[in-house]
Amino acid sequence: MRIGWVLYGALEQLTGGYVYDARVVLELRKQGDTVELLSLPDADLASPDRLLLDVLNGAFDLIVGDELCHLELDSLFDSLARLRAEGTKVPASVLLVHHLTAWESGKSRSTESRVVQAADRVIVTSEMSARRMALEFGVQAVVCVPGADRLPLLERCSDPTLDAPLELLFVGTWTERKGLLVLVQALGRLQRPSYRLRIAGDQARDPAYRSIVETEINSLPLVSARIEICGAVSDSTLAQLYSSADVLVLPSFFEGYGMVLCEALRAGLALVASDVGAVPEVAQAGKDARLVPAGNVEALAAVLDELITNRAEVRRLQANASQRTLEAWSAVGQCFRDVLVYTG
Repeated sequence: MRIGWVLYGALEQLTGGYVYDARVVLELRKQGDTVELLSLPDADLASPDRLLLDVLNGAFDLIVGDELCHLELDSLFDSLARLRAEGTKVPASVLLVHHLTAWESGKSRSTESRVVQAADRVIVTSEMSARRMALEFGVQAVVCVPGADRLPLLERCSDPTLDAPLELLFVGTWTERKGLLVLVQALGRLQRPSYRLRIAGDQARDPAYRSIVETEINSLPLVSARIEICGAVSDSTLAQLYSSADVLVLPSFFEGYGMVLCEALRAGLALVASDVGAVPEVAQAGKDARLVPAGNVEALAAVLDELITNRAEVRRLQANASQRTLEAWSAVGQCFRDVLVYTG
């Protein structure tokens, strides 16, 4: 198959959505498919007309569009449907949805609704998203959950005993949705501050939010002394961070899946996360994870306080995490390809 893949910017960006796209593209190419990236500038600069010309000139069998580009895909999918109705041979359209803006913010966008309904096939990354697609749009989406085996699996070097600080890890961009400010505020309320926190993730995506988080950290000297800010890290460094941590903390306000959760489980970490979106599909509350209400600083602080004191509970959660059976990226690629073959 010859596939055109529509996305903003470079494929190598270090967010969950882009990592997912990159891994699927890699798996499709391994199976002999040709995948051409139709990279667009950001929404303020992209040209839907230019995208249509690129698609029509490319002799593609299928167009896969990341829903992040819904402004351009709305026009593209509409044009393809119109040309097909006129008898012109055009590629089939597949929409990849990590999550919709409306699910994250509560503010619906008409272009998102139109592009979901205009696509010949919709692929989502969680059962939660599939249920919402059926309920809100009457669309039967196909679920291809992310894989967990992207990173090298290193020998664990942390020891969650009472004699050592509990090693906490946050992995995510510095944006409001990821809830880093909530985590910092919760750490400021701990009764037993025997912990260290490493923060890995891009700090540049939302400068205003970064400033708020940095101000909060600097206002809490006891917290600041226990935090190491690592910034955006390579895959090898992230694997090392997983191997040296006891608990991954992800207090998000919404997750369409939460790839760092499954990667942390594979590395044998206990999870503390918000009970939102698709998180309960990945993190098993009471088994390998403790889930708290999103935005609830006191609840998050209480759970962290308990784990700092009760290291046996940390070890129990870690043991259960290590026993999980998680999806491999090769299987994800095959799932995705099966959808494309059926659609094309």
